[in-house]
Amino acid sequence: MSKDPFHEFCDELEKQIIKKDIKDHNERIVQLFRNPLNWGRMPENELSISRIEKGKKGELLEFYIKIDSNGIVQKTSFFTNGCGCIVAVASQATLLIEGKNIMDVKEISLEDIKNALGGLPDEEKHCAELVVFTLKKLVKDYNSS
Repeated sequence: MSKDPFHEFCDELEKQIIKKDIKDHNERIVQLFRNPLNWGRMPENELSISRIEKGKKGELLEFYIKIDSNGIVQKTSFFTNGCGCIVAVASQATLLIEGKNIMDVKEISLEDIKNALGGLPDEEKHCAELVVFTLKKLVKDYNSS
């Protein structure tokens, strides 16, 4: 069954947009933006600690972490109203911190995230900076509780 001209146009347009996004960023960033991992707010009964921060462009970033009795991050998720790049960066960060001791989470750096993503354009650096800042504040909050 063939598609009508409108749906063919939409499919072609989507392919062009994805191709441009990959050229402007990279395939990993586009993959995580289009299919984010660990996206969404964690249910209150699973939550150990959370942190909300506001970025330089007004975007909000929320991180949620469940920690076991040994201080190991069992589960993490995030929510943001920011751009596709912040979605990709936060998604990658959740993969970097799951299974780590909560004290090691504060050691996650801009370079760690950049390397895990296979690079990050300079104009998107603020996304990784917001993620790193939020995680450091979250660990500080955890230590204070």
